[in-house]
Amino acid sequence: MKRFFVLGIFMIFLLTFVSAESIDFSKIDVFVSDYNSGSIDICQFVSEIGAFFYSEIESLEKRGHFKGFSEGNVEEMFGEENRIIKETNDFGLRIEPYKNDEDGSYIIIWGLQRSQKIIDEAVLKAEESYVDERLSEGLKKEEVVVDVDIEDVICKAEYEGDMKIRRLFEESISDFPEWYFGEFDEGVERYFPLASSHEYLAREILNNKRAVDSPDSCVTDLIGYGEIYTDYEEEGAKFKIWEEGEDVYYQFYYMPSKEIIRDIIEYKIEDPNEIVSNNLENSKNSRMNKIQKLSDRYGGSFDAILRIKDGEDDLLYKHVKINPEVVIESKTISTEPEDIDVVVEVDYDDLYDFMEYIYKDIQGTDPINADWKKNDAGSNSMHFFGIMTKSFTFFIKGVRVKPFSEIPKLLINLQLILEALGD
Repeated sequence: MKRFFVLGIFMIFLLTFVSAESIDFSKIDVFVSDYNSGSIDICQFVSEIGAFFYSEIESLEKRGHFKGFSEGNVEEMFGEENRIIKETNDFGLRIEPYKNDEDGSYIIIWGLQRSQKIIDEAVLKAEESYVDERLSEGLKKEEVVVDVDIEDVICKAEYEGDMKIRRLFEESISDFPEWYFGEFDEGVERYFPLASSHEYLAREILNNKRAVDSPDSCVTDLIGYGEIYTDYEEEGAKFKIWEEGEDVYYQFYYMPSKEIIRDIIEYKIEDPNEIVSNNLENSKNSRMNKIQKLSDRYGGSFDAILRIKDGEDDLLYKHVKINPEVVIESKTISTEPEDIDVVVEVDYDDLYDFMEYIYKDIQGTDPINADWKKNDAGSNSMHFFGIMTKSFTFFIKGVRVKPFSEIPKLLINLQLILEALGD
């Protein structure tokens, strides 16, 4: 019997974790309870699970070197079943380890699945119905030998379970965007974990669509279903999702307020790179290699001043040091220290306008296939020239580099700097 299980997770979660560490999956019980009580719906549930794994991954990465789960770690977390199932009243959440063939380490994958409770109830009902029929024919209960095609019952119950998930998505999708963007506005602690949850939601909808459109052969009468569609757009936010043939597409952008963008910038600079190991012997750590390369180009350490000015006020005034010894160090300053390689001053209004262009006019207009393998990896030429033009305007109008002679070197090493800093 084919048991359809979808992985329901985008590539950002396909990461290896810190050895000798683990994830406490019991924390997920809170979301199960919230769903069962009606506090959250299925779309919010998927988003919260995505946020949970983001937070767990971030916590694990900050505790040590970037290595993978060992087989022993997996056995400790998952036991002999080698999987964990969390059941709500309507569907299940399946969590599994997946072995990376390249280095033998393990990653964690998760996804929604049909409810086992629905299947068990269908089997019990079929058996009870069979017994009742035999009793109505005059047999005694002890004489009845249950003869039910359990495989067929399970197969049809699985289809019903998939249709249950489908209807839940149909009922809740229109309410999702307002809740989602509202959570973003709660601040960076909420924004970062949830930032990619719309991608996971689209992926789960796609996987469910594939299940209900192509059930096992036991299903001869397909159940009709409604449309999954919503088109939400308010100032600074857009989320549209729709079905087209066998595919699911979405459009998304979110442009935070100037206050939240300020907090995001502060967060990324204040807590810049605890997840980067300072173990240079770890050849797999490509970011450490970038740091080493950048440091070498600047005489052993890259020292820069990043200053973002909002009118006459300093929104950010940081001394950023990048080298193999400190990895990445960021300190708020009030006066400019000596021996600085470059000073970069940015006008916040111009920076905000540039970010709004990227988020809204570029990212927000492209339809994205929920099956990431089907998305065109090539860049849109109009987008490319638009970005180049906008970038040039922003650089000329809103960015000041001192000393001026450092501009060519800074531009040459800009990608290396961004890769060293991380996402």
